[in-house]
Amino acid sequence: MGGVSSMRVVVTPTDGVKPWELPTAMWSKVGLLKRLRLKRTVANHILPVLQKLEELYLRQNPKAKLRLVGRTLAEIEEDDVAIEIGLRLFELALQEGVIEFRCLDADGNPGHLITEGPVGSCGYSVNEANDRYLQQAMEIIVKNAASYQDKVVIDHLGKIKVKDVRELRGARQLVKLDPRSIKELKMGLGGNLELLLVQKSSFMDVLVQGKPISFVRALRRALGKNFSEILNWEPEFMTAVAEGLDHSAKIMALGPEILSIQDPEVIRAFGAWTMKEKKPVSGQNSKKKTYVTRIAQVKKNMGSHFPMLLTANPSVVIEVGRWTGREINQIRGFLPYLDDKVMEAMSPLPFDMRVSMLEGLWDRLGRQFFEQDIAAPKGVEVIRKIVKQSLEMTKRGGSARNLKRLLTESELMDKAMSEFINRKRFAGTRG
Repeated sequence: MGGVSSMRVVVTPTDGVKPWELPTAMWSKVGLLKRLRLKRTVANHILPVLQKLEELYLRQNPKAKLRLVGRTLAEIEEDDVAIEIGLRLFELALQEGVIEFRCLDADGNPGHLITEGPVGSCGYSVNEANDRYLQQAMEIIVKNAASYQDKVVIDHLGKIKVKDVRELRGARQLVKLDPRSIKELKMGLGGNLELLLVQKSSFMDVLVQGKPISFVRALRRALGKNFSEILNWEPEFMTAVAEGLDHSAKIMALGPEILSIQDPEVIRAFGAWTMKEKKPVSGQNSKKKTYVTRIAQVKKNMGSHFPMLLTANPSVVIEVGRWTGREINQIRGFLPYLDDKVMEAMSPLPFDMRVSMLEGLWDRLGRQFFEQDIAAPKGVEVIRKIVKQSLEMTKRGGSARNLKRLLTESELMDKAMSEFINRKRFAGTRG
């Protein structure tokens, strides 16, 4: 610390005590009396040191706004930012030994260092005094959220317990949320709004900007009891959900499967799938709009194979979204064996040629190839070679449309499959 050695202050059990405040035991137990001594100790012994630290460190930045210097404790206690800065400087002062709390020895002189339990004359521990000021700052933050007219929401926020000075930043973002979002988050998090205080600013920004009903409520309903898992998302993923799944119908359609997705670009790929408003049934007079999403349609068509898309390459997800129900049914039996690498390798071919190729490979190389090899590097390479050869044949004017026939009834593609052709095969049917 160097230049602050002259600031060092030692606080003992007699500091903050007035001669008439006897018996002192009562003053360290009664709440009102404890608070009076706490204020007196802070004002006379702690605050002057913090003000000097603020001058020394913050004035090195010409743009810094001094929050403690030139102000009384009463003024500071009405300013949540000033309280936060004071608490941060106090934490630094303790770490560097600029402020120490000591007991008195037999001669009435400062004795050993007190590291836990009550300090000074107020009867509070350091942590308890910190907590009081943290909660005071939180109350000011909630009070200053002038846009709030919802008494229930104000009550929710007022009950939040701030545990660390760094959580005050999150509190300031939390009070920016729409009251309806606050209610949804409270329900989804089991009442534990405190969990939001430690989230990254960019994560909270997404919640603040998100629509209470079509985003926050939809997400809560879609994820159900696992809603709190959103707290593990990186801001980039949270942003992808908000921007990619840009309608509540898409969020509800994807449902809890959202939690199985790791790549934010996969979220955006699902979000790119089409959606249209469902025409009302004749005779019904419902004003509530309903929607048909491609996500729901594909989930229904793919059934138990749908989860493979959650870990697929985003380009594969985009492509599957374009498939018709008939096409999904055509390729359904092969889906358990295909991963994103295989799908990408097949992608240059028209859809019917991909199915024809898979059927031909099944008949020529057998179930073993699909179960053990097709998704392995050598299997993917087989696909790439066949696709390349097919495209070259088409370019030269030949016909490679019926790949199943070329693979099973001719030797034109044998070179691409050479490593697997002569292997003993075992029979089986597709799922």
